[in-house]
Amino acid sequence: MENEVGVLGGSRDHSEAADKAFASPVPAELTAYLKAHRQSLYPELKALWDANGDKMVGAWAEVFGDSARADEIFMAWNYARFVHGVTARGKAVYNIPMYVNTWLMGDNTPPGDYPSGGPEPRVMDIWKAAGSALDFYAPDLYASNFTDWCRRYHRDGNPLFMPEAQGRSTAAANVFYALGEEAGFGFSPFAIEDEADPKGDLAASYRLLATLEPLIVAHQTDGTVHGFVLNQENPSIDFVMQGYMVHVTLDEIFGNHAENGFGLIIATGKDEFIGAGKGIRVSFTPRAASGPKVGIAAVDEGVFENGIWIPGRRLNGDENDQGKGWRFTPRRLTTAKVTLYHFE
Repeated sequence: MENEVGVLGGSRDHSEAADKAFASPVPAELTAYLKAHRQSLYPELKALWDANGDKMVGAWAEVFGDSARADEIFMAWNYARFVHGVTARGKAVYNIPMYVNTWLMGDNTPPGDYPSGGPEPRVMDIWKAAGSALDFYAPDLYASNFTDWCRRYHRDGNPLFMPEAQGRSTAAANVFYALGEEAGFGFSPFAIEDEADPKGDLAASYRLLATLEPLIVAHQTDGTVHGFVLNQENPSIDFVMQGYMVHVTLDEIFGNHAENGFGLIIATGKDEFIGAGKGIRVSFTPRAASGPKVGIAAVDEGVFENGIWIPGRRLNGDENDQGKGWRFTPRRLTTAKVTLYHFE
């Protein structure tokens, strides 16, 4: 509905009308929303309100403190009221999903150095309190801590949609996390029309994910898909799927280590998983301390064509580290199926 809304160059509007509104009581509609949604408020907003006495009545500086943070909340409320109003009028004519995307701040960046009042995570609750015409709020995500920002937006009923993101090989990896881990439904690297190389990393990721799209969508809602991005600073991740502890690391064999890795895993059965990625190694451990152990029965490369699995090579020996790891080579993107077995 509006691109990167907010005021730059100051934490709030200081016109005569704005100063008068800032000195007036915070609308009861807003404080009532904060009270009703206290337990689900963004932690930073809740802490700010708590620190100023959880007031239900008072001017903006009295309720939220005499600081740039109060200015930002004031601007968020007023921008949001206007944008919700315009959105409602538009949807009355053409009822399609509508959103606002956000120029993200640094955690210690003062409002005004980024557009103050836009739906940053710490004021998204203010936007929600101001109306319901907008369907979701979206990040323009160029920050290096990609996964953290995804989690900040995929919360409290807000789905993850990314209208802008860093492109090229970075996007080729991050899209697996966004779709696989955070149930993302849209991911558009900035200037994607300039990604002209059909053999480039981003094109390869999009082609592979297109073959998995029906499967990903089917499993996003029940938590049976996980996505991940690994690097030297974050070389591993663990999660639970189908009663197993799944351990994903950067691929390593014979002293050769992948510098980066990414992918996603989908549980398609009790002992069957589909994976896609590059430069990763996966192992499975039973969650129970006692009982049968688990091993890798088979690893098959393959592809999906029109939703049907077409198996290719069966991998063994060094390709699965003698049955100890489900490996995805750092050399290229691959899709593979693993089947597990149990033994005493």
